[in-house]
Amino acid sequence: MTSTQAQKGYRPRIVIEVRDLVRMDVALNGACFIIIEFALTTVLAAVIGSFVLFAGMPEGSVSVILAGLFFLSCGLNSLTFLLLALSIVRHGDRAHKADHNRRVIGAYSLWAIGLILVPLVFPLLAVYQRV
Repeated sequence: MTSTQAQKGYRPRIVIEVRDLVRMDVALNGACFIIIEFALTTVLAAVIGSFVLFAGMPEGSVSVILAGLFFLSCGLNSLTFLLLALSIVRHGDRAHKADHNRRVIGAYSLWAIGLILVPLVFPLLAVYQRV
């Protein structure tokens, strides 16, 4: 941070730009791999969530229902990434590896890994950011 930024009350962003995160992921790992990864994660989370939710419904246990909803919301997080990856690949909006340094990529990756488990965070961020 420069002294000018400090004088103006500059604070670094802590909100992840969802589209940038997916763009970096596509650039670093390849479009085909990322699309397959997000598709499999979406399907797997939806299947596990549905199974847990519907298998636990007769008992009516709150913890079982919450676990099912948790997995379904993780599937929605992954579905958001899948749709953005498809849009990025379709429109040729890929980032170049040289566009971001390792520190930025590392920070985004750590935030994303932690936030992927927070229910509905990425769909809500995508709507908020009008992605």
